[in-house]
Amino acid sequence: MEATKPKTVHYRDIKKKIKELGPEAKIVYNNDQHSLANFQRLCMFELRHWEFPVTDVYIYDKATHLNHSFE
Repeated sequence: MEATKPKTVHYRDIKKKIKELGPEAKIVYNNDQHSLANFQRLCMFELRHWEFPVTDVYIYDKATHLNHSFE
């Protein structure tokens, strides 16, 4: 039986969505909030990858208090 690969979201899609929502939106990855710039640095220097399981990342819009998932 073949294992199914979990659905992922790429950084460029996260960036596009956060820019649509505006400056009050934050990326939440593994329960830690990040601005777009901080998340980009995290991807480049610590994580060293640009794709994430959709269950690990979402966007919290502080202005509307809504979560936006990528599922």
